[in-house]
Amino acid sequence: MRNENLTRDEASHRSALLRIDSYDVHLDLSNAADPELAAFPVRATVRFSADLALGAETFIEYIHHSIDAVRLNGEPLNRHDVVEGSRIRLPGLRAENELVVHGYSWFSRTGEGLHRFLDPEDGRAYLYTQYEPSDCRRVIPVFEQPDLKASFRFSVTAPAAWEVASNTTVVSSVPDPGDEGFSKRVFAPTRRISTYVTAILAGQYHAVDRLHRPGAHGGDPIPMTLYCRQALREHLDAEELFSLTSAGLDYFQGLFASPYPFGTYAQAFVPEYNLGAMENPGLVTLTESYLHPGGATRSQLEGRANVVMHEMSHMWFGDLVTMAWWSDLWLKESFAEYMGALAAAEVGGYEDSWVTFAQRRKAWAYRQDAYSTTHPIVADVADVEAAKQNFDGITYAKGAAVLKQLVAHVGFRAFVEASRLYFARHAYGTADLGDFLAALEESSGRDLRGWAEAWLRTSGVTGLEWDPGVEGGVRQTPSSDGTLLPHTLRARSFRLRDGRLEPAGEGELEVPAEGPARWAEGGLVDAADLVLLNRDDLTYALIGLPQRHLDAALAAGATLTDPIDRAVLGSTLWNLVREGRLDPARYAGHVLAGLAGEESATLLEASLGTASAAILDYLPPERRAAPLSELAAALRDLWDAAEEGSDAQRIVLAHGLRIARHAPELVQLARDVVAASAQAAPDDAALLRGLPVTEQLAWSARTALVLQDGMGAEELDRAAEARPGQEAEIGRARSAAAIPTPEAKAEAWRRLHNGELSNDLLSATAAGFALGDPALSAPYAEDYFEELPRVWEERTIGMASRFVTGLFPGVDSGVDVVGAARGLLPGEAELPRALRRLLTERIEDAERQLRVREAWATREG
Repeated sequence: MRNENLTRDEASHRSALLRIDSYDVHLDLSNAADPELAAFPVRATVRFSADLALGAETFIEYIHHSIDAVRLNGEPLNRHDVVEGSRIRLPGLRAENELVVHGYSWFSRTGEGLHRFLDPEDGRAYLYTQYEPSDCRRVIPVFEQPDLKASFRFSVTAPAAWEVASNTTVVSSVPDPGDEGFSKRVFAPTRRISTYVTAILAGQYHAVDRLHRPGAHGGDPIPMTLYCRQALREHLDAEELFSLTSAGLDYFQGLFASPYPFGTYAQAFVPEYNLGAMENPGLVTLTESYLHPGGATRSQLEGRANVVMHEMSHMWFGDLVTMAWWSDLWLKESFAEYMGALAAAEVGGYEDSWVTFAQRRKAWAYRQDAYSTTHPIVADVADVEAAKQNFDGITYAKGAAVLKQLVAHVGFRAFVEASRLYFARHAYGTADLGDFLAALEESSGRDLRGWAEAWLRTSGVTGLEWDPGVEGGVRQTPSSDGTLLPHTLRARSFRLRDGRLEPAGEGELEVPAEGPARWAEGGLVDAADLVLLNRDDLTYALIGLPQRHLDAALAAGATLTDPIDRAVLGSTLWNLVREGRLDPARYAGHVLAGLAGEESATLLEASLGTASAAILDYLPPERRAAPLSELAAALRDLWDAAEEGSDAQRIVLAHGLRIARHAPELVQLARDVVAASAQAAPDDAALLRGLPVTEQLAWSARTALVLQDGMGAEELDRAAEARPGQEAEIGRARSAAAIPTPEAKAEAWRRLHNGELSNDLLSATAAGFALGDPALSAPYAEDYFEELPRVWEERTIGMASRFVTGLFPGVDSGVDVVGAARGLLPGEAELPRALRRLLTERIEDAERQLRVREAWATREG
């Protein structure tokens, strides 16, 4: 019986009926390292009160392997009567209740619940939990909704030599009387927190400890810990991470005028992670991709610093004060996205963090907002399945962009003071949009209800374009739903002299929802060759360019001296490509012309990514060869010219190997990488022109050689056996699925469906399956569409989502993928809402590709 999709109405009823006091939970992970065991024992005691005037029955959720016993207020309940799918019915409630459940929970390989990873490199076992938004119930029985906070006390039995961690510190460790090789770790009770941010970590982790000592803002010392797999211990740059963490703790405690709420601060870098990171109070989990065996670019380090600060800000925005329901998900994610970029710049020393936000994160928002499935920042979330789909570019990047606009509108000081009021009033509780607006209106002295209604409860993105022919000089076009918005922004004009764009004037202005723009100060030059309307990226809008300005931008945009200006212009041009208003080949040529002089690692990496997409996604096949060859030649030249060990060298090699999958001109580069890897001893680092050749790079090269140079399965197997490990498993899965033969595609399709692949291996296999001659994967398109409803029914939402997005047939397959997919939507009236949304977005991606390709099939401009 599938009844896992908790609705908002059901949650509202439980919120009114119940108050949860505590959970006392024991997990027995004694045999977790045995891959033959599918489940582990769990005992949970839940204490809660009920308002009997509102009812005497409710349910608790538990997605279980099996249940041995259920006792309510000392009385055993008949399991056959009360266990209904993933819910346990609780009849005959009292004013005060105690529920005890004994059961078995599944080990996970999907990244949802308690994920178990057995390292192929050394056989060690690693486990961690991941719950957001509603997967705590995969491990323990819980009332799984954010507003039913409680205190949790965990205990875990595991091998005595293992590291075991949770949201709080261990208060006792009790040896197993029957076997001294095992012990029971008992943790201190937590403060009142939501179910989805509880956490357990267990396994043969490498751990490093430090103590954060209070800075200028005072507070208590905070124990800090870092965890990673043993295979990555030499790549855990602990001193850098501890320094960054300490700086962040000082910064946020001072900014929010609120001490860190949760006592200890651990960060675990874990394998096969579905997310970038998760804000579990006291035990943040992060993908181990943030550790860099071959060294990191400044852009990569900035990205990690952003995430570390993002999750740390969640200790206040999300954990201390939590949204009451998922419709206000933005109350934590938008704020943390904004705070991550802010703190990475302010205390991390990464001045390009807002450049990254403008060029890359907002691209995610603009893409999401272009779908028919877009939604307001404050979304209408009917159930937890819909909530899972709303962890998207609207909630994160658009929400943060709108917060940046809010700060421009009311001032940073008022914004910070509102945050302080919000935390003080709602600590360890929940809140909604009205609560934050009340604090913001108090701190700013302004009525913000109209502003909030316009920005937070509408969807789509408005357009802004410089037009000296209209009053105020700025023309606004409505969003797809007809909305016009108030904008506070800065603008700068430039003149083109000797091939360079030089500043000519600037000013600050307000663009109201109705009426002409009003200049607060300064002004622009009417005869400008380029007007950069959204200088400093203060607002969220699609910026248009008159033809003369577009020509100047394409000719000399790379000469803008300020990286944030180049980022805003780059974002503008990329959006014009996606809208079909700029020839993708012309855009790619503009990017290539500026690559050699680009000093920002962030912009170099982002520009290479969009240039590649412009050619491979948006150019029709018959126009692709020349631009692709030019891109390959540019990458080869950049590789030859790059300083050894530089950011540019790392970025160019990674992109070059990906483009080598499509461009024979780069095959020799892939051969050089594989040869360098093969020549190094198994325990030594391979080097190519002074750059470490990581296993990730070596396997990216092998994927290219499979497609372009005839590398086969036997060579892949030998390479994986020579250097076993997680990267080898992922690389071999992708490369084997990419082999351009019908037999390899058939084997990949079988593996994708047999249910044995972990989350990362499924994604890698799907990625390889999609590579190469589209005619090889085209025969599976019909099966894909036929199987979607069954896949969604049988797999977890996370794994099913990987299947839907990773295997959606490409528009080059020769199959009418749009027609086939649209045919499924009306024919399947009962398609789950989340599946319908994913499928709709894939359809609209394909339609956009076809529309842009058709626009530029025969003409250039």
